Amino acid sequence: MEYHFFIDTGGTFTDCVYRDPEGSFRFIKVLSSGKLRASVAEVLSKSELVLTRGLPIEEDMLAGFRAFANGKDLGEIASYDT
Repeated sequence: MEYHFFIDTGGTFTDCVYRDPEGSFRFIKVLSSGKLRASVAEVLSKSELVLTRGLPIEEDMLAGFRAFANGKDLGEIASYDT
């Protein structure tokens, strides 16, 4: 599975166009701070959270990234289920 990213970082927003493994293009606009914001919708366990949906990204695309809340490292993202 391979994604290709094309990124333009501006002062406030960063535009990202990516091509998924099937060849489809997607567009994301995020804050240039590098942070993706979400809200916790439900706590399943000490190591599992359900976040509000809203990021137009593919399932498991965030796997391997780290999650932070209020400056605290919550660990590596194991999966992202759309």
